[in-house]
Parts: sequence; structure tokens; C-alpha cells
Amino acid sequence: MGNQTEILNNTTNQTNGLAIASMVLGIAGWALCAGGGLFSIAGLILGIVALNQIRKNHAQKGREMAIAGIILNALSLFVMIVVFILYGAFIIAAIMSS
Repeated sequence: MGNQTEILNNTTNQTNGLAIASMVLGIAGWALCAGGGLFSIAGLILGIVALNQIRKNHAQKGREMAIAGIILNALSLFVMIVVFILYGAFIIAAIMSS
């Protein structure tokens, strides 16, 4: 019985893997200048899921990592949307002027 308690405490006191993955995807998105895209969407989803898991299991760590991942990925998506809008505006302006 004591062994099971140790195993349970050992597994629940770890850092949430989804929080780590979310933060890594957010950092990679900015470091590789690949802001936005599917990786940022995946990182944002992973961060939100990680936060929900951490809220349900208070013994898990990684809340700050999940929040950092959410912020990095959300900003990356925002920058991507702004760049696409500006790029589209330049294309439309070039078509209209010719």
C-alpha cells in the first residue's frame, strides 16, 4: 500500500508535459521566425489543456509554463494575422494601381 502512495505522489508532482510542449512550441515559433501557423495553434491548444489539467490536479507543476506557452503562441498567431492582412492590403493596392 505504501508503494502505491509513493508512486501516485511521484507521478502527480511532476511538471505537466503539455505545458512544456506548449512553451517549447511558442519559443520555437519565435526563434525560428515561423510565427503563427499550425504549430502555434497546436501550442495554444496544448497550453489551454495543460492549464485545465493543472487546475484539476493541484499537485502538478507547470502553470507558469502553460501560461507562457499560451502567451507566446497567441502573440505569434496575432502577428501572423497582422502580416497576412498587411500583405493582402499591399497586393490589393498593387492590383488597383496597375
